[in-house]
Amino acid sequence: MKKLKLLKFIFLLIIFFVMFSSNASAKKLFPIPPIRVAVLPIINKTDEQPFFLDLVNKRFNNFLKNSNIELVPEKEVMEYLKRSGYDPEKKEFPSKDTLKYLAIMTNADDVIGLSLESVIREAPALLDVTYKLSAQVSVKTIEYERYKDDILTYDFREKGESSNAPYKGVSMEKAIINATDKVMDEALKSYVFSGFSNL
Repeated sequence: MKKLKLLKFIFLLIIFFVMFSSNASAKKLFPIPPIRVAVLPIINKTDEQPFFLDLVNKRFNNFLKNSNIELVPEKEVMEYLKRSGYDPEKKEFPSKDTLKYLAIMTNADDVIGLSLESVIREAPALLDVTYKLSAQVSVKTIEYERYKDDILTYDFREKGESSNAPYKGVSMEKAIINATDKVMDEALKSYVFSGFSNL
C-alpha cells in the first residue's frame, strides 16, 4: 500500500516537472513580444511633500521596468499630447479622442495614466494611548486599449497607520507611506496589460 502511494507521488512529480519544463521551453522558443505602452504624465491633485511624489514615482517606474513592455519615449508622448490640444494644467485625464490619437500616432497598444487624487490625514482619537496616526490615500487609473478601442478607469482608496509605542517613532509620514504602498499595490494590478505582460 505504501509502495503504491509512493509510486503515485513519484508519477505526479514527474508529470509536474515535464509540464513545467515544457512550459519554460515554450516561452524560450516563442517569447511573448513586448507590448508598446504610452504613459501619460502623472496627475497630482494633492499638495504633498516630495517624499510622497518620490514614493509614487519609484513604485510606478519599477512596475514599468519589471513588465514586458516597450515604453513610448516620454518626449514623443508629450509632443502628441500637445498637438492634440490636451492641457495638463487642468489636472484631468485626456478624452477618449486624445487617447486614441496618442495611441495611433505613437503606435502604442496601450495608453496608461495615474492620478493622485487626495491624501487625508487623521489625528489620533481622543485618549488613544498608542498615539495612532492614520492617513488615507486615493488614486485613479486609466487605460486605453487601442485594439478594443476601450477605456478602463478605476478608483482606489487605502488607509495606512503609524502605531508604534507612545510618541516613539510615530509619524504622519510613516502612515502616508503605508497607505501609498497599499494603494499603489492595488492600482498597478488594474492595468489589463499587466495580466499577460509578465508571463
